[in-house]
Amino acid sequence: MTTLDYIVLIGYFVSITTFGIWISRKIRTSDSYFRGGRKFKWYIMIGQAFGVGTHAEMPVAQTGATFSNGFATIWYQWKNMLITPFYWLIAPFYRRSERTTVGEIIEDRYGSAMGMVYSVFAISFFVFNMGVMLQGAAKVISVATGNLV
Repeated sequence: MTTLDYIVLIGYFVSITTFGIWISRKIRTSDSYFRGGRKFKWYIMIGQAFGVGTHAEMPVAQTGATFSNGFATIWYQWKNMLITPFYWLIAPFYRRSERTTVGEIIEDRYGSAMGMVYSVFAISFFVFNMGVMLQGAAKVISVATGNLV
Protein backbone atom coordinates (compact mmCIF):
# COMPACT_ATOMS: atom_id res chain seq x y z
CA MET A 1 0.00 0.00 0.00
CA THR A 2 1.17 3.49 -0.78
CA THR A 3 1.16 6.55 1.46
CA LEU A 4 -1.99 7.81 -0.26
CA ASP A 5 -3.75 4.53 0.55
CA TYR A 6 -2.89 4.91 4.23
CA ILE A 7 -4.05 8.54 4.25
CA VAL A 8 -7.38 7.59 2.67
CA LEU A 9 -7.82 4.65 5.06
CA ILE A 10 -7.04 6.73 8.16
CA GLY A 11 -9.28 9.55 6.87
CA TYR A 12 -12.11 7.08 6.39
CA PHE A 13 -11.78 5.65 9.90
CA VAL A 14 -11.60 9.12 11.47
CA SER A 15 -14.65 10.35 9.54
CA ILE A 16 -16.77 7.26 10.22
CA THR A 17 -15.87 7.34 13.93
CA THR A 18 -16.68 11.06 14.14
CA PHE A 19 -20.01 10.45 12.41
CA GLY A 20 -20.80 7.58 14.79
CA ILE A 21 -20.06 9.69 17.86
CA TRP A 22 -22.17 12.56 16.49
CA ILE A 23 -25.14 10.27 15.77
CA SER A 24 -24.82 8.46 19.12
CA ARG A 25 -25.54 11.72 20.93
CA LYS A 26 -29.00 11.78 19.34
CA ILE A 27 -29.90 8.25 20.46
CA ARG A 28 -31.43 8.10 23.93
CA THR A 29 -33.69 5.03 23.88
CA SER A 30 -33.86 1.66 22.17
CA ASP A 31 -36.78 3.03 20.13
CA SER A 32 -34.63 5.82 18.74
CA TYR A 33 -31.89 3.30 17.95
CA PHE A 34 -33.98 0.62 16.25
CA ARG A 35 -36.79 2.72 14.76
CA GLY A 36 -35.30 6.20 14.53
CA GLY A 37 -37.69 7.50 17.16
CA ARG A 38 -40.54 6.81 14.70
CA LYS A 39 -39.44 9.82 12.63
CA PHE A 40 -38.71 8.07 9.33
CA LYS A 41 -40.31 9.65 6.28
CA TRP A 42 -42.37 7.60 3.83
CA TYR A 43 -39.64 7.49 1.18
CA ILE A 44 -37.15 6.05 3.68
CA MET A 45 -39.65 3.31 4.55
CA ILE A 46 -40.12 2.51 0.84
CA GLY A 47 -36.35 2.31 0.40
CA GLN A 48 -36.06 0.01 3.39
CA ALA A 49 -38.82 -2.23 2.07
CA PHE A 50 -37.14 -2.40 -1.32
CA GLY A 51 -33.84 -3.23 0.39
CA VAL A 52 -35.48 -6.10 2.25
CA GLY A 53 -36.79 -7.50 -1.04
CA THR A 54 -33.53 -7.12 -2.95
CA HIS A 55 -30.30 -7.75 -1.10
CA ALA A 56 -26.68 -8.63 -1.77
CA GLU A 57 -27.25 -12.38 -1.66
CA MET A 58 -29.65 -12.35 -4.60
CA PRO A 59 -27.13 -12.08 -7.49
CA VAL A 60 -25.15 -15.05 -6.16
CA ALA A 61 -28.27 -17.15 -5.56
CA GLN A 62 -29.81 -16.17 -8.88
CA THR A 63 -26.66 -16.99 -10.82
CA GLY A 64 -26.47 -20.42 -9.20
CA ALA A 65 -30.14 -21.14 -9.83
CA THR A 66 -29.87 -20.06 -13.46
CA PHE A 67 -26.80 -22.25 -13.97
CA SER A 68 -28.46 -25.27 -12.36
CA ASN A 69 -31.99 -24.97 -13.73
CA GLY A 70 -31.70 -22.99 -16.91
CA PHE A 71 -32.34 -19.45 -18.08
CA ALA A 72 -36.05 -19.57 -17.28
CA THR A 73 -35.27 -19.20 -13.55
CA ILE A 74 -34.09 -15.65 -14.20
CA TRP A 75 -37.76 -14.67 -13.98
CA TYR A 76 -37.70 -15.72 -10.34
CA GLN A 77 -35.88 -12.47 -9.56
CA TRP A 78 -38.89 -10.46 -10.74
CA LYS A 79 -40.92 -11.76 -7.80
CA ASN A 80 -39.29 -9.07 -5.66
CA MET A 81 -40.84 -6.35 -7.78
CA LEU A 82 -44.25 -7.88 -7.19
CA ILE A 83 -43.77 -8.56 -3.48
CA THR A 84 -42.26 -5.18 -2.49
CA PRO A 85 -45.59 -3.29 -2.73
CA PHE A 86 -46.95 -5.80 -0.20
CA TYR A 87 -44.48 -4.41 2.32
CA TRP A 88 -46.00 -0.97 1.81
CA LEU A 89 -49.44 -2.38 2.56
CA ILE A 90 -48.40 -4.00 5.85
CA ALA A 91 -46.14 -1.14 7.02
CA PRO A 92 -49.00 0.71 8.80
CA PHE A 93 -49.77 -2.49 10.76
CA TYR A 94 -46.19 -2.70 12.00
CA ARG A 95 -46.17 0.99 12.87
CA ARG A 96 -49.42 0.77 14.85
CA SER A 97 -48.29 -2.36 16.71
CA GLU A 98 -45.25 -0.49 18.07
CA ARG A 99 -43.16 -3.63 17.74
CA THR A 100 -39.68 -3.80 16.29
CA THR A 101 -39.48 -7.42 15.13
CA VAL A 102 -41.73 -10.11 13.73
CA GLY A 103 -40.83 -12.21 16.77
CA GLU A 104 -42.42 -9.64 19.08
CA ILE A 105 -45.61 -9.64 17.03
CA ILE A 106 -45.79 -13.45 17.08
CA GLU A 107 -45.17 -13.48 20.84
CA ASP A 108 -47.94 -10.93 21.43
CA ARG A 109 -50.37 -12.78 19.21
CA TYR A 110 -49.62 -16.44 19.98
CA GLY A 111 -47.75 -16.45 23.31
CA SER A 112 -44.17 -16.72 24.49
CA ALA A 113 -43.77 -20.40 23.52
CA MET A 114 -44.56 -19.67 19.88
CA GLY A 115 -42.30 -16.61 20.02
CA MET A 116 -39.48 -18.89 21.16
CA VAL A 117 -40.21 -21.39 18.36
CA TYR A 118 -40.09 -18.54 15.83
CA SER A 119 -36.83 -17.23 17.31
CA VAL A 120 -35.13 -20.64 17.14
CA PHE A 121 -36.34 -21.16 13.57
CA ALA A 122 -35.30 -17.66 12.46
CA ILE A 123 -31.83 -17.89 14.02
CA SER A 124 -31.27 -21.34 12.48
CA PHE A 125 -32.45 -20.13 9.08
CA PHE A 126 -30.26 -17.04 9.09
CA VAL A 127 -27.17 -18.94 10.28
CA PHE A 128 -27.66 -21.42 7.41
CA ASN A 129 -28.43 -18.62 4.96
CA MET A 130 -25.32 -16.67 5.96
CA GLY A 131 -23.19 -19.79 5.51
CA VAL A 132 -24.55 -20.32 2.01
CA MET A 133 -23.98 -16.66 1.11
CA LEU A 134 -20.41 -16.70 2.41
CA GLN A 135 -19.66 -19.93 0.57
CA GLY A 136 -21.07 -18.49 -2.66
CA ALA A 137 -19.14 -15.26 -2.25
CA ALA A 138 -15.96 -17.23 -1.52
CA LYS A 139 -16.37 -19.23 -4.73
CA VAL A 140 -16.95 -16.08 -6.78
CA ILE A 141 -13.91 -14.35 -5.26
CA SER A 142 -11.80 -17.47 -5.74
CA VAL A 143 -12.68 -17.71 -9.43
CA ALA A 144 -12.32 -13.94 -9.97
CA THR A 145 -8.82 -13.92 -8.46
CA GLY A 146 -7.63 -17.11 -10.15
CA ASN A 147 -7.62 -19.07 -6.86
CA LEU A 148 -5.17 -16.63 -5.28
CA VAL A 149 -7.51 -15.87 -2.39
